[in-house]
Amino acid sequence: MNILVPYLSRWNSINCSRYVQILSRLARNGHNVYLAQPPVMDSPDSGFMEARDDQRDNIRLLDVTMPPLFWNAALPMEKVVKKGAYCLKLNAEIGRMIRAHRIDAVLFYSMALYPLAGRDDVVSVYDLGDDHVDLLRHELGKYSARPVIRFAEMLLEKTLSRCDCVFSVSHHLAHKYFPGSIHLPNGVDMDTIRPGSGKHLRPAGNGPVVGFVGSLEYFIDFQQILEAASLRRDCTFVVAGGGRQYRRLQDEKQRLGLGNLILTGGLDHEEILKYVDSFDICLNPFRLSPLTHGACPIKLFEYMAFRKPVISSRIAEVQRIGDKFLYWADSAPELVARIDEIIRQPREAAGRAQQGFEVLQRHYTWPGIADRFAEVVQAHVEEKRLC
Repeated sequence: MNILVPYLSRWNSINCSRYVQILSRLARNGHNVYLAQPPVMDSPDSGFMEARDDQRDNIRLLDVTMPPLFWNAALPMEKVVKKGAYCLKLNAEIGRMIRAHRIDAVLFYSMALYPLAGRDDVVSVYDLGDDHVDLLRHELGKYSARPVIRFAEMLLEKTLSRCDCVFSVSHHLAHKYFPGSIHLPNGVDMDTIRPGSGKHLRPAGNGPVVGFVGSLEYFIDFQQILEAASLRRDCTFVVAGGGRQYRRLQDEKQRLGLGNLILTGGLDHEEILKYVDSFDICLNPFRLSPLTHGACPIKLFEYMAFRKPVISSRIAEVQRIGDKFLYWADSAPELVARIDEIIRQPREAAGRAQQGFEVLQRHYTWPGIADRFAEVVQAHVEEKRLC
C-alpha cells in the first residue's frame, strides 16, 4: 500500500508523535509512506525542533517549499497563519503528489485539508488525534468569535462525513465529533523500554524524584507542578521536554527560588525515556478543558511501561483508561497529598503500577495499533479498487 501523509511538523523533530510511531511501523511492515513536510523553521514549537536523523526504508520525505520571508517572520497568531498557509499550498500540490507516487490512501488530520475528503482517486483517511476545534479556539485567542468557531465545526463535520475512513484517538472525541469512527488509541513501543537506563540521571540527594515528560504547551497545568515543588522542597521535580512554555517555566523557577525543580529543555525521545526511568513518581497534569478531556497522552503509556505510579488530572479519556490504578489530582494540594500517599504506601503504589502495566500490554502497544490501522485502510483500498 502506498500512503501519503500531509504532515504539519518536521518528521525528525523531537516529537515522537502518534504519526511517527504508526507510520514507522507501516514502513517496517512493507508499506510505502510518502510524507509531505513543511520547511525548517526557527520556532519554540517542539514539532520544529529537529534532534534526530531518522530516515527509514520505505519512508520518503517530500519537502514542501514556502516563501522564506513569510515562513521565518514573526507573525501574530503565528501557528494558525503559517500552518494555514502551508495547508493551502498542500491543497494545491496534493493531486500531483498522488499521481506521481501512485498513492492508494491519504492520511490527514487537519480540517484545513478538507479538499482531500471524498476524492475519487484515493482512500481518504481522517485521524481525530486531538480536539482540532478547541485547538483552533486557543490559537486564535481574542479572534475566536463564535461565527469563526462555528465555521470550523461545520468544516470538520463536512470533512469527516466525506472521508472513507475516520479514526479517533479517544472515545470522548468519537462521541463528540463522529460516533461512527474507529477507536485507535495511542500506545508505546515496548522494544524501547529499558528499565535501569536512566539511573545516571537521578539527581543527588535522598528525596523522591517526581517527573513530567512531554511538550511544554498551554494545555499542561504547570502551575500545579510549580506550586507542588514550592510546597515539597524535599522532593526533586523534573520537567523533561521543550516547547512554547519553556521560557515561562524558567522565569517562574527563578522567581520562586525552586532549586528542587529541574528543567531539561528539548530532548530526543530516547533521552525522554531515560528520564521516565529515573522518576519515582510520574505526572500527567492537564488543565481541564474540551481539548484535554479528549486527550490520550502518549506519556501516560510510557509511564505505565516503566511500571511507575502515575498521578493524573481527572480528564475524561484518562479516567476511562486508568480509573482503577492511577492516582488523581487537579490542584497542587491534591498533588502533594497523592505524593505523600505513594511514599507512605509503596506496596499499594507498586501494585497499581503493575496493574497499569498489564492493561498496557493488552491494549496499548504500537505494533497492534499500527496493524489495526493497516487492516482497516487496506480493506478500504481494496474496496475502492473494485469500484
